[in-house]
Amino acid sequence: MQDLRDRFETLNTGNPSAPQSSSSGVSGHRPEQANARRPASYKTYSGTEHPPHLVPSMSGNFFTTSSPPSCLPAAQKKGYYVGRGCPSGEDLLHDAFWFRHIDVPGFSICSRCFEFYVRHSVFELDFAGKLEPGQTDAARCIFGVSRMADQLWPEAVMTRDLQSVKTYMEARAKTPNGRGMGGVSGTALVVLKWYQAKHDAIPGLVACEACYNAFIVGSSFEGRFSLHDHQPTQEQTWACDIAVPNITRAFAEYSEANDWSKFVIAATSRLSKPSCAGFNTVSSRSREWYGIICGDVSVVICETCFLDSMALTAFDKQYKPKLLPKENKETQLICDLAIPALKVAYGAALGYEKHDIFWNACKVQLKTPMCRGAGMTNVQWYTLRGGCDNFDVCPTCYSGFICAFGMQIHFQPQKKCPPGTTKMCDFCSEAPNFAKTIIRYHVALETPDTEQFITHTRRMASISLCTGVKQQVAQFWRIGLKGDPMSVCPACYEDVLRDRPLSHYFNHEVLPGKHLCELYSANMRRRWRAVQEASAVQNIRDANNNFLPDETALANFIAYREHRTQVFIETVPVMEQLLAAAQNRLFQQQRLNQNSSFYSNLDRMSSAASGIYYGPLPAYTTTYGNSSVGYGFATPWGVEGAAYGQQAAAVASQGGGDFARVAYLEARWKEVE
Repeated sequence: MQDLRDRFETLNTGNPSAPQSSSSGVSGHRPEQANARRPASYKTYSGTEHPPHLVPSMSGNFFTTSSPPSCLPAAQKKGYYVGRGCPSGEDLLHDAFWFRHIDVPGFSICSRCFEFYVRHSVFELDFAGKLEPGQTDAARCIFGVSRMADQLWPEAVMTRDLQSVKTYMEARAKTPNGRGMGGVSGTALVVLKWYQAKHDAIPGLVACEACYNAFIVGSSFEGRFSLHDHQPTQEQTWACDIAVPNITRAFAEYSEANDWSKFVIAATSRLSKPSCAGFNTVSSRSREWYGIICGDVSVVICETCFLDSMALTAFDKQYKPKLLPKENKETQLICDLAIPALKVAYGAALGYEKHDIFWNACKVQLKTPMCRGAGMTNVQWYTLRGGCDNFDVCPTCYSGFICAFGMQIHFQPQKKCPPGTTKMCDFCSEAPNFAKTIIRYHVALETPDTEQFITHTRRMASISLCTGVKQQVAQFWRIGLKGDPMSVCPACYEDVLRDRPLSHYFNHEVLPGKHLCELYSANMRRRWRAVQEASAVQNIRDANNNFLPDETALANFIAYREHRTQVFIETVPVMEQLLAAAQNRLFQQQRLNQNSSFYSNLDRMSSAASGIYYGPLPAYTTTYGNSSVGYGFATPWGVEGAAYGQQAAAVASQGGGDFARVAYLEARWKEVE
């Protein structure tokens, strides 16, 4: 279900990296990865080939087993499960079981690849596994690519010699992971090796070092690539084109057939296409559009999304170029795959090989307003089974996110709202908790722990959002470790602390004054997670079976937190004062300029009127002024307008160094935030 995972995770990470493909031809138990022509075949209730000791879950998204690997820690065997797909294209978002060769611990192998390749082989005892956190570079499988899975590993099993596998593992563990279509810049860019088609056969195409070694080396196209002619600079951003979904599949298809010319045509064509405009409307004449061949579903898909999502898949024959009405004026269109619920539904349809899943979601969308931050009225809303106030799911997202994965048993329709009631869907990409909701829901889909999503959603529905760097007056959880007065808001407590090691040290207190939540940033969460992990590794517990902190890790965290707090005191309040003063000066300047314009206009109108004479011109005219603003104004209003203008200029000249000071203070804070 690699296609499904990539489309789902892209909504949260913002990095639409392509799923990594592998060519066909290896016998035995195959990982369900997209091959050259068909996506990985998996049907929730069908007899998909898998090792007999693995049992598919009811959702079809993971396996369980009564005989976990012997290389797992004894305490983790009970909760062992096997992922449904291989996360080789993206860092996994949630905790999962990972395996590593005892001599090459930097080479990550997911539970799926371990079970389908390594387990029950002659090399099984050379590997060790354990439960590890997600959202790290180590949470990406680098085994499930064609070079390893289709070439090196089968050869090692056949010859009973693991040396070539270990050599590849050692080299790959030292190579930074690719960042897909999101691109790489800065130092990370210049340390990588980049490759291109020889003689620039595919203009503009570049392949990162990781993808070159994982897919190109050992393929029939290996000799057609070479090191790139140009060395990138830190100011540039390069993105690996092998990670573009359409190019990934085209490479697998045409390299297997050794048809270089077709790959050149396909890759050149894809690289020439404009990016999908997302929710922005574009002219119908700006690109080609595609639609479904038959059925009562009207879908408009831009050419880029068609190539990346439909072409060279099991569903490519379901679509054809869409004939738009011939009108003199251009039609403004939005690509339907820019709608998150439809994009996810298509991923589910591809993963389950049931196109009706996508059709059904499209039918619902045709009858429902677009799911946007402005909300919608007069639709059927859904919520968690049993009810959950402040958690609402619109019809399109219910169809695309919930029904597409068979999760409707955990949801129910809401009672009818009063006419005109506007709500925003919690699966809307503009919803405040969208990223957290997606991650939790992703965990519910791909692990046995569905309850964590339901419980967390119910709790978060009644909790105010964290205000981040802005101090707030609210109920806070305060830590008592070593007397450290760290404050954590209820929302971040739910996200980071609840049911985790050391959470029992936090007390729910209501203290007067404003407090800064100190676990809202990725930096502080990463540092606190290190304390939790160190405590879990130490595995010393109190009489209530709670983890005791690792003294060294905790001391390091407290020292950093105290330093960060001091930097906060010295920077953020000062920046707020400077910005408030600047805003006040801007208001004063605007008011003074308005007054200056008003009186200057009066002066000009009066001088024009007083310049009309009937009869002989007077011997002299009267002007007004003073030593401060000058002379020569036709009326006293002119003098007053000039005075206001001078005052506005004086206000504008104040605080000239504040901009540089704020920039300096902001840089100091960002270093530790």
